[in-house]
Amino acid sequence: MSHPIPYLDRDTLFEFILRALPDHVTAELEAGGIETYKAIANVWERLSRRIFELAESTFILKATGEARATGLARIIRFTSSYRIGLRAGNTIAQTRWGVRYRLTEDLDVAPGVSIADNIPVEAELSGFDANVRVQAAGRWGLPEGVDRKSQIAWLDGVTEADKDAFLAAADAGFDYRDLTPAIFPSAWIEVKQGTGDDPAWLEGGALATLDLLAQERGLPRLQGETDEALRRRIRTLPDAVTPAAIQRAVDSYLQGTGATAELLEPWDYGFAVGHDPRGAIGLNPIAGIPAFVILVSGLAFNAIGWAIFDDPLGAIGTTPIGIGDPAHDAVIAGLQDLVTKIRAAGVCGRVVEAA
Repeated sequence: MSHPIPYLDRDTLFEFILRALPDHVTAELEAGGIETYKAIANVWERLSRRIFELAESTFILKATGEARATGLARIIRFTSSYRIGLRAGNTIAQTRWGVRYRLTEDLDVAPGVSIADNIPVEAELSGFDANVRVQAAGRWGLPEGVDRKSQIAWLDGVTEADKDAFLAAADAGFDYRDLTPAIFPSAWIEVKQGTGDDPAWLEGGALATLDLLAQERGLPRLQGETDEALRRRIRTLPDAVTPAAIQRAVDSYLQGTGATAELLEPWDYGFAVGHDPRGAIGLNPIAGIPAFVILVSGLAFNAIGWAIFDDPLGAIGTTPIGIGDPAHDAVIAGLQDLVTKIRAAGVCGRVVEAA
C-alpha cells in the first residue's frame, strides 16, 4: 500500500508556480528572478518528499528500523602536494543548513592525486532529514574553532604539515555551486551521487517507525531481528488459539526463511530419557512440559566467528566462541514471542529446533 498523498518533484512544482504567477511577472523572469522561484520549488520538493516519507512510514509494510542516508562524495583540489588521511566516522561534508555526513571507510588520498572519487559517506544521524538532492550536500563539514586538528581523526603517518595544508585548502575551497567562484589553490568537496533508487538523491535515511509500531502492540524488536521478520510477527497477531491457527501463524512468520515447523502436542506430562520432544531431559524442564511444541527444521545457521568440532553454535561445552548467528537466534526468539502472545491463557508452548 502507498500513501495517497503523491510526492511532487521540483520540476512539477516549478511549473505550478509559473502557472500561478501573473503574466506580467512571468514575462519578465528571463531578465532576472527566475532562480528565486526555482529555489522555492526546491524547498517545496523537500517538504513534499518529507511529508510522503513520514506518511508512508506509518504503514507496517513500508515502515523500517532506523537508517542513515548514504551516498558517494568526491574531493577536488588544485594543489595536490599534501596527503589527506581521515579515519572512518570522521564528519566530512554537510548541507547549507547543517545536515552532516561522515565517512564510512578510511580516506587516504596520496600526494599527486587531484580528484578523490567514490568516497562512501552516510548521514551522522538516522532519519529522513538527510534525504536530500546530492547538490545540497556540497560544503565541508570539518570541525571549526581554534584547535581543529585535535578534533579530526587522522590516519597514522599524516604529518603536521599535511594536516595544515589540507585544512588551509579546505578553508580556501569554494562552493562549486557559486556562479563566479574565486579560482585559487584550494580543495572542495561535493556529494555527487546517491546509492539508492535515484542517484540524484542521498537516500535511505529513515526513522525507526517500525519499532514504534511494534512497541505499540507490545512486541518490541528482538536483538538481531530483521525488518522483514518483525513485520511478519506484528501482523500475525490476530490469528487465534486453536492448533490449526497457531500452525498458520507460525508458517506465516517463517515464510521466506526456508524453515518449516511442526506443531506437536505431548501425550504425557512425565519425563522421557533421550530426545523425544514430548518430554525429554535437555529439551524441556521435567516439571514444566509444554502443552505443545513447535519443532523448527531447516533454519539456516551462519555463525559469525569460529567453532571447534561440529557444534553449530561455535562452542566447547557451554563456553561460546564467536557470536553465533544473531539473525537465526532472532527468528527463533521472535517465533517464541509470537507463540507466547497468541496461545490460550494457561497454555504453554515451546519453540525448539530439530536436531
